[in-house]
Amino acid sequence: MQTKWTKYENFRSTLHKKFGLRMLKKHNKGRRIDKTFNFSNKVNQKMIYLGEIMIVAVFSFCTWIFGNGDLTPNNMKLVYPLQEVAKLECRSEEWSKLDDSCKINLPLIQNADYQKYGGNKLYTDIYTVLFGGNYLSGWAIDQGSHYGVDIASAKGTPLYSIANGKVYYAGPQAGYGNVVKIQFIYNGVLYFATYGHMDTISVQKGQPVSIGQKIGTIGNSGTTIGGLGGNHVHFEINKGTTGKPVYAFQNCADLKKGSIEVINQGLCRAEMFEHNLDPIPFLENAKAQLPYSASADAQEHNSAPQLSLTEMQDRKHLLKIAQLYVNSPYILGATGTLPGEPTDCSQYTKTIFGQVGITLEKMAADQASQFSSGGYWYEDISKAKVGDLIFFKNTYATPDNREITHVSIYAGENMLIHASADKVKITPFDQYWKEHFKGVGSFSQFALAYNKQKAESSYQKLSNIGKETPTQPEHPSAPLPTPSPEQKAPELKPTQPAAPTPQPAQPSVPSPEQKAPEQKPTENQNSRVLNSLVKLDESRLDAVGKKFFSEWDISFTGNLQSQLKKGETTTFKLQIKNKANGSAYNGVLKQPIVLVASSTNLSIDPVAISFVKDGEVEIKLTAQQSGPVYTAINMGVNKMGGLNMQIY
Repeated sequence: MQTKWTKYENFRSTLHKKFGLRMLKKHNKGRRIDKTFNFSNKVNQKMIYLGEIMIVAVFSFCTWIFGNGDLTPNNMKLVYPLQEVAKLECRSEEWSKLDDSCKINLPLIQNADYQKYGGNKLYTDIYTVLFGGNYLSGWAIDQGSHYGVDIASAKGTPLYSIANGKVYYAGPQAGYGNVVKIQFIYNGVLYFATYGHMDTISVQKGQPVSIGQKIGTIGNSGTTIGGLGGNHVHFEINKGTTGKPVYAFQNCADLKKGSIEVINQGLCRAEMFEHNLDPIPFLENAKAQLPYSASADAQEHNSAPQLSLTEMQDRKHLLKIAQLYVNSPYILGATGTLPGEPTDCSQYTKTIFGQVGITLEKMAADQASQFSSGGYWYEDISKAKVGDLIFFKNTYATPDNREITHVSIYAGENMLIHASADKVKITPFDQYWKEHFKGVGSFSQFALAYNKQKAESSYQKLSNIGKETPTQPEHPSAPLPTPSPEQKAPELKPTQPAAPTPQPAQPSVPSPEQKAPEQKPTENQNSRVLNSLVKLDESRLDAVGKKFFSEWDISFTGNLQSQLKKGETTTFKLQIKNKANGSAYNGVLKQPIVLVASSTNLSIDPVAISFVKDGEVEIKLTAQQSGPVYTAINMGVNKMGGLNMQIY
């Protein structure tokens, strides 16, 4: 009987592992289940064995078909995280600026035969660091502890969910920069897919995602060397045995040496294999396809999604609240939040979305960045739906040369509701607005943040105010009113409106849109400042780096100060010229130049420079958090200089 029990126990253990069953626990020390009942001597043991196996099989089958019980669907197929990548010579430009000649479908490595593909530059330029490789030799899979695969492309290259699942985490994380972690089930087993060093994120924590759905774009955020340099995604598959993604080295004693040293020296490999899988054979064994080819109709993946009935109702309710503000006076820089109070275009949209629990930035350009940097941004007005934000460019000139200067709410049927010219009103999307159209920010980006209770409460409160205000619509709950002939007539809209008449209620401090341009230092002054801030020393470089230094002059020019205000962005240029004849460097660097700083304090774009065109590369620094910050300047993995700055 014990032999039979062992056989059944082994069979059930196999079911547990195969189908992800968590509902029935293993027997304690191998005791038979009938011994747990007081009347066990009256129970037919064989029937219990058979019954238990049937229960295990039924529940395992349910898990296999429907998922793990938390509405995470089970997947029988997967896709790759990218459809296309940029050719190496095109990666200095952003993805949106590349033509088709610069883009190729992601080449696939078959049978994990890295020796075969390692001599092919097409593959090594794209898969820059493999699972088990290191930052010194990305394809030496037996010499490192890299716990994912780095795939290089241009900044802004779309990334896709490899499965139907749920967003476990989306946002900034130490080391990873902007990261998305997707929880999914494949063949009844729980896994996590991690996308690190992203530029933009298109999803939110807890959001369900569909296979092939765009979740963001490639970047170089966080602390990266980028698998020998450049914009890339660090993609990893984490085993779901603990029910959550586990950092590969978290239990490794050698981690105190630093993650880069661990990876380069091949330490903690046991922990790497314990927690992670090589993504390339994992996806190949799942018979994964490229995202577009996996779709039956091969529709464009960044097209506007179909709306649920619930979301459509939420959009219409937001529009009802927006209508309550019709005829509120327009004053540039005003900050009114109630119907009848002065407002401007971006304050109006910020207020309306705030009434339903959604937080928008104050300025129109900043509101646009919440969509263009987070997904659900369309440059086709035909994709606009009720409740979306419509952004416009160059409707007037600004001291800081901002492109986006106006925002409205789409009211459906080619109509806009916005604070414009003299008041909040409903106007047609006429020829003027078509000429200045910039893009659509979809309400879907924030659909999960929509607070129904707050929205209903806001509507009731604002409706009461509206009834006491003669300028408000008589029936705010009625459908969208048909614009009067006066509203439909095209208005004369100057490209640079006259300065607004000062009002007593206006704050004495000018708004950001009214501030005067700052005095900028000259190029010669900038160069002197940079030379005093950045000191380069080739003494710690390896032989390859020293040889490069002996032939080429590396310098920095542009606007860079020792102090930078929080929220501000400054730019400067890295220049490389031949010491002998002064010619500009063109091509791929044998070792990337890498700028490493805490992404919490300072955002750097690009972090790693591997391709130089016409002898220079523009670098942007954005101050994120106050305090001192040190930026190390490396060639490859060896330090050649640094930059001390203070963010205030």
